[in-house]
Amino acid sequence: MRACQIRAELQAMADNEIAEMVDAGWLAGVKASDPHPVIKAFVVGHEGESDILLAGTPTPVSWVKRAVGWLADKIGAFTPVFYGHGAPGDNSQLGRVPVGYVVGKKLVEMGQKTAAIAAMYIFPQYKNLSFDVASIEANIGYERYDGTVRPTFIEKITAVALGNSATSTPGFPGATLIGVLQAFADGMKRENGMAITRDEVKKAVAELGIKPSDLFTVQDLEGDSGTKRFVDEAKHDVYNQNVRLQTELNDARKRAQQETESHAAEVKRLKGETVMAKSQGVMANIISERKLPDKQAAFVNLRMRSFKSEAQDDAMLRADLNRYIDEVQAEYVEVLKSQGIDPATVMGKPPEGGTKTEDKPKTTPPQEAGYDSNPLDDLDNPKTNPLLAT
Repeated sequence: MRACQIRAELQAMADNEIAEMVDAGWLAGVKASDPHPVIKAFVVGHEGESDILLAGTPTPVSWVKRAVGWLADKIGAFTPVFYGHGAPGDNSQLGRVPVGYVVGKKLVEMGQKTAAIAAMYIFPQYKNLSFDVASIEANIGYERYDGTVRPTFIEKITAVALGNSATSTPGFPGATLIGVLQAFADGMKRENGMAITRDEVKKAVAELGIKPSDLFTVQDLEGDSGTKRFVDEAKHDVYNQNVRLQTELNDARKRAQQETESHAAEVKRLKGETVMAKSQGVMANIISERKLPDKQAAFVNLRMRSFKSEAQDDAMLRADLNRYIDEVQAEYVEVLKSQGIDPATVMGKPPEGGTKTEDKPKTTPPQEAGYDSNPLDDLDNPKTNPLLAT
């Protein structure tokens, strides 16, 4: 079906389509400031080819039925309507003055084609401008497949740009005006006083854009079987839509939480690596502050390769290093004891259960037992230290 055929069929049903798209509550409210609001309906997308600016270049894009459905779904109420586009490839609204906004939408099946229609309220000061074509401004994802560009998702429709076909060409060739309704506050009367027929009433109601709620109470409408069936179906559709939206919201929250946790873990890892890079220098300072003898310091440095820490700042790192030195010192005492060396003679403090070093004289193992004059030197002697290879 050609774009002109879609346009012709839509124009034939335009008045009814517009009337169905516009909310009666909104219409009653806007009449307070605009007694005769003008509402124009445009095709804003349809199956087939369109020219979209990609990287500043007009590119043919193939739209299938599902993609047109995405487009219709993303048309939001009160989406701003402008006269013409901004700079090529720029959908910014900065400095642009809106001439109206979207008040309704509908997805229509026309034969073998699908079209998206948007109803737009035109502000009073712009109602006489000659708008007859429309183009959407949107954040759209695309893919290239077998030489064809296809939409993969529509993130958001940010605006609709109206123009005149004499100077503007819409992205969709069939994106043109299909109907105009002007609502009036007063009813109708026949000049000759004759009764108005039902067909005349229906025609007049369609021409004036009058809604059932303008003529009947809520109770009257609730009692109508057709209205009740429509409401029940609408409730079901709204429920399904809410379930879908809630699922999408939950998925978005999970993704955001996962990204937050992943980012926090990466920050912690990098921060930990930065702090650990300082460990050797900080250890040297602590050894100096604690005035460890050379052999104790050498033992601590030898064991430094097994030091692990999750410290996130210098204070935590120093605390972990001090605890580690205490652990290594305890291990050092066990090594001395395993070699028959009294830790008190080396460490400068009493062994476990002993007395202070200054309370008893230091003793040195006899030379004939295989010890040198300094017990620590025996740790380097393969003859006296079975831990060393001979």
